[in-house]
Amino acid sequence: MDDLYTSATHLDGIHSIMDILEWLKSRSSLNQYSVEIVALDEMAGWEFDTCSGNLVHSTGRFFRIEGLDVEVRINNSIRRWQQPIINQPEVGILGFITKRIDGILHLLVQAKMEPGNINFTQVSPTVQATHSNYTQVHGGRSPEFIEYFLEQKNCRILVDQLQSEQGTCYLNKRNRNVVVQLPDDFPLPHSEDFLWVTLGQLQSLMQFSNLVHMDCRSIIGSLTYQ
Repeated sequence: MDDLYTSATHLDGIHSIMDILEWLKSRSSLNQYSVEIVALDEMAGWEFDTCSGNLVHSTGRFFRIEGLDVEVRINNSIRRWQQPIINQPEVGILGFITKRIDGILHLLVQAKMEPGNINFTQVSPTVQATHSNYTQVHGGRSPEFIEYFLEQKNCRILVDQLQSEQGTCYLNKRNRNVVVQLPDDFPLPHSEDFLWVTLGQLQSLMQFSNLVHMDCRSIIGSLTYQ
């Protein structure tokens, strides 16, 4: 893990912090987004199940929204509430591709747009995908670089562990937090939506509000430096 420790101590990589901020700004400005709130029963491909009342996808996959009746007993005190919860019984992949550039380990980050983000585009892992995403249940394209996490060929595995998703929102949901290292001379397809940064730079970017995606933070929390 010496490579990770060294990367964490470098605030200068092949790009500067200002380069990274300008890159993220440019990726956001080059794309146009339109997000509109719609009624649940107006969403294409989604419907309320007549038996359970759950909100489900027409494929029967992806996830469903169920209701919970929660009762908590603490020190003879009872607290009770009801809430919706996302039931997605599949393991997603949150992963970084890494490799040494000029002798320093760099992580491949993505400028990823999500419609619920405050500022739409955030610095995200190389891959951030549910099983339904990368098996293309919705008919969309497969996430870039997913093959490096499914096949793990030509890779050294630095981290591969299960971490739980937010328990207040998801029911028993888990993700694989994965970091793979490619050979130094291994070529990757170029994409403007991806950029190489050091671990130290990524940690430094966390000082900015709403900039580094929580899934990046989850993976970093899985790292050890011994």
